[in-house]
Amino acid sequence: MQRKLEEAATLEEKALQKRRQVLGNDHPQTLTSMVSLAMIYQKQGKLAEAVALEEEVLPNLKLIRGNQHPDTLWTMDNLASIYRIQGRTQEAATLQEVLGKIKAQKEGQTIVRQIPLRNL
Repeated sequence: MQRKLEEAATLEEKALQKRRQVLGNDHPQTLTSMVSLAMIYQKQGKLAEAVALEEEVLPNLKLIRGNQHPDTLWTMDNLASIYRIQGRTQEAATLQEVLGKIKAQKEGQTIVRQIPLRNL
């Protein structure tokens, strides 16, 4: 398993490098590569590297996709999980609090349905 993770990390690192060069740091595909590489690092136990990528990608996801986009929320949740593993409980709690507020806000939104105007 570890060998496959090493191979995956090498491939993703190369893909990320190319995407940064060609597309730039804030392109959605670059951000996706960063999140993927962070996940691989996390599985390898390279938590400092995973956190560095997650902390770099999160502000860009918020800017490009918005605070309520599933990718943004997933990244926030994953970062909070890594913080907890590292013993950074206050930072994890802060992120979880933000996630809870966003979830409550999303649940509180009402859906406005358009009613067709007939025979006016």
